[in-house]
Amino acid sequence: MVSLQKIMILKKEILFIVLFFTCGLLVQAQNSQEQLAIQYYQEQAYEKAVTLFAQIYQEKPNNFNYNYYLQCLIKTSQWKEAEKLIRKQIKLQPKIIRYQVDLGYLFDIQSENAKAKKQYESCIESILGNSNLVGELSGAFLAYQLNDYAIATYIKARSLSNQSAAYSFELASLYQNTQQLEKAMEEYLLTLKENENTLSQVESNLLSWWIDDDDFSARNIIRTQTLKAINKYPDNKVFSELMIWYATQEKDFSLALKQAKAFDRRYAEDGKRVFFIANVAAQNRDYHSAIDAYDYIIAKGNQSVYAEEAKIAKLNTLFSQTISIYPPDKQQLVNLDKALNLYFEQNMLSKQNFTLYRQWISFKALYINDIKTAISMLENNINSNQVGQSERACFKIDLADMRILENDLWEATLLYSQVEKELPNDTLGHLAKLKNAKLSFLIGEFEWAKAQLDVLRAATTKFIANDAMYLSLLIADNLDEEDSMNIPLKLFATATFLSESNRPEEALVFLDSIQTDIYAALNDDIMYEKALIKKQLQQFQEADSLFELIGNNFSEELLADDALFERALLQEFYLKNNLKAMNLYQELLSKYPDSVYSVEARKRFRALRGDVQKM
Repeated sequence: MVSLQKIMILKKEILFIVLFFTCGLLVQAQNSQEQLAIQYYQEQAYEKAVTLFAQIYQEKPNNFNYNYYLQCLIKTSQWKEAEKLIRKQIKLQPKIIRYQVDLGYLFDIQSENAKAKKQYESCIESILGNSNLVGELSGAFLAYQLNDYAIATYIKARSLSNQSAAYSFELASLYQNTQQLEKAMEEYLLTLKENENTLSQVESNLLSWWIDDDDFSARNIIRTQTLKAINKYPDNKVFSELMIWYATQEKDFSLALKQAKAFDRRYAEDGKRVFFIANVAAQNRDYHSAIDAYDYIIAKGNQSVYAEEAKIAKLNTLFSQTISIYPPDKQQLVNLDKALNLYFEQNMLSKQNFTLYRQWISFKALYINDIKTAISMLENNINSNQVGQSERACFKIDLADMRILENDLWEATLLYSQVEKELPNDTLGHLAKLKNAKLSFLIGEFEWAKAQLDVLRAATTKFIANDAMYLSLLIADNLDEEDSMNIPLKLFATATFLSESNRPEEALVFLDSIQTDIYAALNDDIMYEKALIKKQLQQFQEADSLFELIGNNFSEELLADDALFERALLQEFYLKNNLKAMNLYQELLSKYPDSVYSVEARKRFRALRGDVQKM
């Protein structure tokens, strides 16, 4: 027989199982009810939703259900029920101040302005002695877009703290959001005065002031107030740093340099900050400011570790400045040649100045028209024991380029071939092979050139592989096997050579002689070369129009991303339309993410957007 004790245990187990399943069904039902109520709310069926939320809130008066229930009551204009609900929630959780704000807002939307004002002010007064409530109360006001009361909360909290800069960053953000920019800037400067480590954060917040600021009013506030702060607190370096940042964003490198020099002198720095501005100025084609900055560093001599580097950078910048005008000023060309000659009389050839030396040789050949001296310099270095294998290979490539200018094509191909053989798996070997293929292209050996280019499509560097692929496809698309002359390709090859040899007008004559209506496959290539030449001739609007035509009519062709990138550079540096340039960089990144220009386009876009550049 089953004992009475076992029967009692069995009954308890059965009861537990029944209760377990009953509870589960109740939870499931409740969840279903909540989901249905939320669905009604999302569908704006507030009358249905409010009934369900009333039941749900009664059973679970938590914050989630309270919020939905309150909004349903407001949507259905049940003001008395809404007030009862808020007061009940306040009673349940008196320490949560946002419910007090809900009550004020309820009065507000019923146009009971006096009651709303009294309620809001009461909330602000309640923070007395309780700093933990400040952020919570401000957030509650902001949830209803009551910006003025959020600001008043921080001002009250500041007065209670007896700290003149308390909550300055929070107030600055609020003033900025409400377009009270004068006050916002005052608070940002207060923030910096108290804590220099907030500089990056302040700069990040100020970046948005450049957006839709066509009249420069917002940026002028930054400039004016920062200069006032510098004069008022000359010993506080953070304001000078902010002004340097501002001037750099504005590309006012003259102002940035003025501040950086003063900073450098005052704090006995080694010129690092000035050198940074010099490099940024040079990158942005403000050659005058860059050279001024390099001169300042050079004058420091041994006091700056950047002095030797500045000498090289200055000469590079002088070169860029001299050839930026077409035709270049003859006296400036002579002066630059003398400056380079003087530098290399005083400094031995080294890895640090190697690129500058090669540039000087190219400059002599293409701009001074002294090819013989250029060749002599190259030959002396090739035969010298003072240079390594890589440097010797570079000089051989340069010498081959000079031989082409002298029309000694056989010697040029021998030199390129030597480098190919000496460094078969190196970037320099690939570059020599590419130049050799281009030489074959120039003299009309198209099939041989294409065979070499096809090998290079797997080259180590993306730029070499990209150039090889482009030229290979150009030949494939335009080579006419029935016409042994292939006049259009020969004319195009000659034009590109003349352009690279600093003979742009002659190059245009050859490009114009190609009948594009017959040789349509060359249209985008001719257009692109013409655009580059127009840019060199400083006919910027014509160049821009040609680049735009390529983008519009040949968006699927190989030169589409090249044209887009060149157009963006043109807009940024020559036509001075930064917004247009940003849009073009962004278009390139979107349309051609695998482009060889994507890294530089992203860098230029970020610079124009105002991302903080680090020294």
